[in-house]
Amino acid sequence: MSHAFVDRQLIREFVTNVLALGGGLREEGEIFYSSGSGTGVPSGRVLMDYVKAQVNEAELVVAIITPTFLKRPVCVAEMSIAWAAGKLFPILAPGVSRDVLEGHVLQGVMVGYLDSASTLNELHGEIFRISGTLVSPAIWGDHCARFLEVVKEYSVSPSALPAPAMASVGCGNHLELFRVVSGRLEHRWWPKERGKHSWSEWVEMDPAPNNLAAVAAVSRCPNNIEVAVLDADGQVHHRWWWREGEPAWSPHWDPLGDKRLVPPLTAASLEAGHFEFFAFDEAGDLWSTHHWDEGADRPGWHNWSRHSR
Repeated sequence: MSHAFVDRQLIREFVTNVLALGGGLREEGEIFYSSGSGTGVPSGRVLMDYVKAQVNEAELVVAIITPTFLKRPVCVAEMSIAWAAGKLFPILAPGVSRDVLEGHVLQGVMVGYLDSASTLNELHGEIFRISGTLVSPAIWGDHCARFLEVVKEYSVSPSALPAPAMASVGCGNHLELFRVVSGRLEHRWWPKERGKHSWSEWVEMDPAPNNLAAVAAVSRCPNNIEVAVLDADGQVHHRWWWREGEPAWSPHWDPLGDKRLVPPLTAASLEAGHFEFFAFDEAGDLWSTHHWDEGADRPGWHNWSRHSR
């Protein structure tokens, strides 16, 4: 089961009624979904490595695509791996337009909905083809109907639909906006040129990592901008801009450690010479990394550290 952790209550009902009781599968041993107490990631295992291994070993990967799902790099990576292996069964949550699939591997693919009996029946047939477990039509029909009643209570508000990730920052008499569009980073700034009080056009920021999911920006002094982006693998990358003399961006993006995180990505500055980036991991724990300028007690970058809950 490929899903976003925040959708775990809906997924719990799906696993129980559609896969286990209605599909004849054993929850422990035949079904893997990371938010399940007995079917998730064992203690001490690396989340991304374990999940990828489970996707590779599975005969069928059912992805429940909600707005949050498409904002989670781990979910998008699972979906892409399963699609490439030819074992993905994607299902859209009620109220989610197929338009949200643009820019993903399922763009242009007809994907069924979770509140559709025909979609669930198709999945039931696929489970039988793979497992060979025969469930009587009466039992399947009963549990399918139960789940369809549950899913009626699930709704997607327009505010939950994926929107372009965006960040803004000001330094001195300079403003800059950043946005992620189809996995690529764009920016615009004010003033467009010295002496011209107008905005520039949106310009793609190149070079930049591909398949971006989030962006954050902050200033640590009047002549500086610090930007971080989060890619589809959960890796954070950093780049900076300096205005003294001829304004220029640093020549390349630098990875910030090997911590794997999920959107959103945010930033803050405590005082001049300091800035910090924040993000959650898939388990919901908050992490941050920060930088101090020369002259501080501990200058330079500090490793990602987890905040107490």
